[in-house]
Amino acid sequence: EQGMEVLVPSDESSAFWNALMDAGAQPVGLGARDTLRLEAGMNLYGSELNEAVSPFEANMGTTVKLDERDFIGAAALREQLRSGGLLRQIGVLLVGKGVLRANYSVFSEGELVGEVTSGAYSPTLQMGIGLAQVESFSKDMNVEIRGRHHPIEAVTPAFIRRGRAIYKQLID
Repeated sequence: EQGMEVLVPSDESSAFWNALMDAGAQPVGLGARDTLRLEAGMNLYGSELNEAVSPFEANMGTTVKLDERDFIGAAALREQLRSGGLLRQIGVLLVGKGVLRANYSVFSEGELVGEVTSGAYSPTLQMGIGLAQVESFSKDMNVEIRGRHHPIEAVTPAFIRRGRAIYKQLID
C-alpha cells in the first residue's frame, strides 16, 4: 500500500488535516495499519518484539551480524544460538470462520506449543490470519478461542505482497 507519515507542528495540524481532506485524502486508523502490516508479515513492537524476544525468534536473525563485531547483548545471542530451544515465528491461517487475536493458545498434535502474537481478519484473503511464536508445528494444529479449539494451518509469515497471496504451507 502507498502511504506516508507526516509530522507537523501542533498549531498547524488542524489546517494541514483540513487541506488533506479537501484534497481527497482518505484517513485510516490503526486497525487498517495493523491489518496491512500483518498481511505483509511485519513485526510490531509489543506484539512480536519486546525485551524478552530474541531477534532470532522474530524472524530478524538476518539483521544481526554476530561475526562482524562485538556489541552489547552479542554474547547472549551467541549463547541462544548455541543452546537452541528458541521459539519460531510462523504465520497461521484460521480454517473456517473467525478472527485470530493476540494471546490465543496454539496447539500442535494436542500439545500447547505457543501463542498467537498478532491476528486480524485479512480482507485480501478473506480469512483470519495471524503471527504466532511456537516451539514446534505440525499438520495437526489448532488455536483455542473462548474455550473451543479451531484448526489452523502453519504457513510462512508473509501473507500478501502487491495484493496477491505469497504464503506457503510449512507442512505438506
